[in-house]
Amino acid sequence: MTAITTAYPRPRPRRGRGRLRLAVLLAGWLAASLVGAAHAAEPALPLKDIGCPNSEIMGAGLIDRICWSCLFPIALMGVELFNINGAAAPEDHANQALCICGGSLEELELPTIGFTLGYWQPARLLELTRLPYCFPGLGGLRATMSLSTAGGAAQVGILSSQEVDQTQTEIDFVNIHYYAFPLFAMLELLDFPSCNPDGYMTFDLLQIGEAYPNWYSDELSFLVQPESLVFANPFAQAAAMLECGYIAAMDEPIDDWWWTAGCWGMVYPFSGNMPVSSQIVNNWSLASTKFLYMLGRLKMIKRTVGNDALCEAQDMPILLKSQYRMQMAFPVAETDDSATAACGNGGTDPPEGCDTPPAGGGEGGGEGGSMKEAIKESSFRIRKRCCHALGDSTLLWGDWRHVPVTGEDAVFILWQWVDCCLGVVLDG
Repeated sequence: MTAITTAYPRPRPRRGRGRLRLAVLLAGWLAASLVGAAHAAEPALPLKDIGCPNSEIMGAGLIDRICWSCLFPIALMGVELFNINGAAAPEDHANQALCICGGSLEELELPTIGFTLGYWQPARLLELTRLPYCFPGLGGLRATMSLSTAGGAAQVGILSSQEVDQTQTEIDFVNIHYYAFPLFAMLELLDFPSCNPDGYMTFDLLQIGEAYPNWYSDELSFLVQPESLVFANPFAQAAAMLECGYIAAMDEPIDDWWWTAGCWGMVYPFSGNMPVSSQIVNNWSLASTKFLYMLGRLKMIKRTVGNDALCEAQDMPILLKSQYRMQMAFPVAETDDSATAACGNGGTDPPEGCDTPPAGGGEGGGEGGSMKEAIKESSFRIRKRCCHALGDSTLLWGDWRHVPVTGEDAVFILWQWVDCCLGVVLDG
């Protein structure tokens, strides 16, 4: 096979374009500095009052905080197998049986010929914190950086129990960190090189929200994503409620409605600002989805679903929501053998203690604990799995997983569907 190349005439540079670009960059940096400085001047909470917890995900949690059933189903030669938990592969997953990748007649290279394989794999960690430069995934490491770092782009989040001035807009903020978490490669399980599109082999910190000034300002985010203005209307927001109902029924998001995150809300703007509410887990989930959208726009994550992604991952400027599933690993992990899963295993005799309200009456205290336990039990009878689709209602899997004061930070495992070509005849 010969490569066909086309030579295009080199465009003539336009006078003044370089100056305009420089002026825009300088204006953006100045705006980021002013916004960040305002955040740094008046943090929502004193730094001394906020701790940085250890999620223990790289210790014993590497085994007992993983929802191992999220691996299934597996698509072999386009056919779904081992669907033991009621989940499904993405609708657009590779459906062809055989695949041919690579090869060049000019360079005398043989192609890779094999069969298609698709499965869910734990690929990333998303870490949500109130304190900037706090890393629960790294054992509770707290980096010694000032709030003026990167133009002041650092903000302290608001505790859910904090009293705020009712005359001002109540805004909660979420700092976010993004890790490579190739668990199967780290444990040497299902470690197929052709099914590792990014090539990561170890746990590594890839991105931090503190490095993006637009993550701290809705106004700056609008400059980066001006299309958000199109979706700032009641009709676009109503689509989120419709998708919420669809996810509840079908357990998968609607990829064509890219501006919504189902029950979690709207993905625009791409910032960490959230309304202060009791739905802390919802805010964590929405912030994670927004950050994924932003990384996709920056070409830092790619699409690994579909026949055209068998040989090489494709750019994904608009997030394919069905490519991912999420699982909470901290503060209260979603696992196969957790007490929550046991309470909802569909049996007639739940284990002892399943109907006992948590200490202090749950998140909000009082009588709310027993109601949440009932919701928790019924949700696992419906879902029968410990990972969820992007946009799935937190009432069905996680509102009770937020622990006031001691569990105000979270770590999510991001499961990613990967379609790949498992070679039988390899290239030379």
